[in-house]
Amino acid sequence: MNKKHILKNLILAVILITIFILAKPRAEAFWVSFMNFTNPGYYDTKLKEWSDKSTDFLIGKLGHPAPSWDGVAGNILARRKDLSREQKLVRVLNSDWSIERRRSSLSILFIWNEPKAIDLSMKIIESNRENPLYIDALRHLSHRKYEPAYPYVVALAKESDPFANGSIGMLKNFGKTESIPLLQAMVDRVRPQDKMVERMDKSSILNAIHSIKQQNKITE
Repeated sequence: MNKKHILKNLILAVILITIFILAKPRAEAFWVSFMNFTNPGYYDTKLKEWSDKSTDFLIGKLGHPAPSWDGVAGNILARRKDLSREQKLVRVLNSDWSIERRRSSLSILFIWNEPKAIDLSMKIIESNRENPLYIDALRHLSHRKYEPAYPYVVALAKESDPFANGSIGMLKNFGKTESIPLLQAMVDRVRPQDKMVERMDKSSILNAIHSIKQQNKITE
């Protein structure tokens, strides 16, 4: 067999392996969807089946295209809190090619080691607005009312489409009275092209304002 033929076979093998790696999660997702449809107890069955799996195995299932597998893995990891594998979780968060895996890893890290997760989240939002985890990091920090993140949420709320970036909910989470004028100003910026969307946007803004007033015991 000459070198040219060997190289050709090698390239073919690499292509086939790549296709298998890329297609396997999608095929699994299809199978899981079928199982969820035919068996209402599939999630609980999987939860029991994976309860003895290694932490590495479960981390490998985070962000899986099948939401229930991601959910099962996250559920077990959250309860297990295996800090011996924390660094692996951090590596996934910082460098994995899958945004879904990185997103799920950040959620688990907030349960395992909140100070570490806060530190990494601040590095994400301080580094680059285009970071795919920017919104996720801010959402986690707003849930915890982490004060250094508030100016970034305000900046987010002043972007051209604050209704799509989650800033309304983040301002609601922070519960700060200085957010009320910002939210009130949003009412005039509601997208008018779709009446249903317009009603939903206005409703979410008014709900946030009402919640902030309640949190601060402000009577109408």
